[in-house]
Amino acid sequence: MKIEDQIQDLLLDRYHNPHENSLCNCGKGTRIVRCRYDGCFQSPTTCIDCFVTAHKYNPFHWALLWDVKKRIWVRRGLSDLSADFEIQLGHVFEQEKCSVKCSGTKEAIPFIITHINGVHNTRIRFCGCLFAPEKHTQLIQSELFPATVEEPRSAFTFAVLKQFNMHNLQSKCGAFDYVLSLRRLTDNVFTARVAVSLNNDVRHSLTRSRTCTRRFWW
Repeated sequence: MKIEDQIQDLLLDRYHNPHENSLCNCGKGTRIVRCRYDGCFQSPTTCIDCFVTAHKYNPFHWALLWDVKKRIWVRRGLSDLSADFEIQLGHVFEQEKCSVKCSGTKEAIPFIITHINGVHNTRIRFCGCLFAPEKHTQLIQSELFPATVEEPRSAFTFAVLKQFNMHNLQSKCGAFDYVLSLRRLTDNVFTARVAVSLNNDVRHSLTRSRTCTRRFWW
């Protein structure tokens, strides 16, 4: 076999799931989900519950879910895999939910977060404990820069702001082209359907966020 054919076969193997009928190590589900190539390195194929648990501190990794009927891998966010998945803010070090006894406990709300690998529709739960800081403070403490300080519903990770700053300084890449690239990373087929913010004024939000934070990158 020619080396070109061998490499082609190896690349095509990535689109197959040889573990679809295998039981996960937890013994509860089948191995139908794995991390996309731009996430965890050498990520094993596991069941949905194990995948969500393993990504507690990596909520912006894309999952590849095996479609048994179509026999293809389908990209999904963690919120798509589990209705119980949510990002808890205000407890940066312990990552625990607020006490249900707290009268100000907040419910998880839909939230759009833009990261270096695309745009994620997820759910965020703001801290409602006594003396909890304001929402924009909780976001910034979690390295998420809000698009607005008044009832934020979208944010940018510090990582994507720094990357945009580097591309803008080095290659003069503007916000329009950079955001379009992020949309294509999210969905390279139906790119126009990817909403980066509720009002879709992401270029203004991204530029303003970069202006506020670029002096703090190292």
